[in-house]
Amino acid sequence: MSLPEPVVQEIQYKPVPPQRMRMTDADYYSFFQNQVIFLTGATGGLGGCLLYKLALKLQTKKIYALCRSKTKALRSWNDTMPHQYKAILNSGKVILLEGDITKPNFGIDPAQVHDTTIVINSAADISFAQQVDEAIEKNCKPPLELAKMASSLPHLQSFIQLSTAYCNSFLPDGLVEEKIYPLGDPEEELTTHASAHIFPWSYAYSKHLMEQLLLSRYPNLPILIVRPTIIGTAIKQPFPLYGPIGSTPLESFFKFFAISPGNRVFHAATGSESGTNIFDEVPVDWVANLTLLHAASGTRGIIHAGSESYIPRTLDDMLRVAQENDADMEVKFVTDRSIPQCPLADFYKVASRDWRFSNKNSAKFRSIEGPLSISVYGHDLYDFDMLRVLKLNSAIEAYRRKIKARM
Repeated sequence: MSLPEPVVQEIQYKPVPPQRMRMTDADYYSFFQNQVIFLTGATGGLGGCLLYKLALKLQTKKIYALCRSKTKALRSWNDTMPHQYKAILNSGKVILLEGDITKPNFGIDPAQVHDTTIVINSAADISFAQQVDEAIEKNCKPPLELAKMASSLPHLQSFIQLSTAYCNSFLPDGLVEEKIYPLGDPEEELTTHASAHIFPWSYAYSKHLMEQLLLSRYPNLPILIVRPTIIGTAIKQPFPLYGPIGSTPLESFFKFFAISPGNRVFHAATGSESGTNIFDEVPVDWVANLTLLHAASGTRGIIHAGSESYIPRTLDDMLRVAQENDADMEVKFVTDRSIPQCPLADFYKVASRDWRFSNKNSAKFRSIEGPLSISVYGHDLYDFDMLRVLKLNSAIEAYRRKIKARM
């Protein structure tokens, strides 16, 4: 399908001190104190961060947290938020509901959550190795079932669905707007999967299809779709470097890259000879803040949560950080795509692309204060990077020791 060449915009990082504007921290505090949230994916990286903020930072009236097993959820939070999860549960705000996102009504009686005012669906399987059918079953059909249930909730104000900015990864490099880029009839795609082959991963295709079906089937539902780019570890909350194992793709990439011998070749992005392309990563607590700010302001439609509103950095920037502590991280860029690149770069694919995700719909929040601030004023990026490198090195060494012990 022929698409117009997007206009590439220059993105500059210019931190500014936070200042009061139309919506203040007092506004969103009072908003959430009157809200009843139905939250899925609360044991995941972003979902856990949302739960923490809703329960402890915003004093939300009530939070229904869906989980497959209460016992497993508690064990998961003990692993990922060992010093915070008891305070979350003791807040008196959280009600754990056992359910299953693959079942009708997510395995619960809708009457149990009849007073819900905001639904936040952050449950997903982010594996890039799924087959198309599996990805659709896990990432496309459950949101549609939840939307069906949400349509019967009498007090619903907002239905917030977490997606991914890479749901449009079939587009050429350049500007990607906060809108739907249709590829055909989504109802037909649900059975034919005709366009799946033009996406780098089935995960991205399943999210693309989910967005179109959600908006077409439920036009009267107050839907907000949030598209994060690559989600990284937290700046501050629940604590610095928070991020459950497997939930931070960049660190997983560098860990496996460091322990994988052999080919270190990367394909340079089109028009570049090295990693000058934007490698779009944002902290998990920053994404949580942006999501909740849009919830409080009643945003509808589609928004990106990307580095244009945080700190845009290139792949070269990211590699330099990693190489400061591990010379083995050095790579070779090539412009000839007939040369095989390193298996990990080929698997993740974003390393050789240069999309620029528009964040225009979030510009109004750049000066908001308080626990939901997305301002980077005072954020020491160098110190943050060094802490991440130390954490990464520790994980790499632990893995190497484990491998050595097996030999």
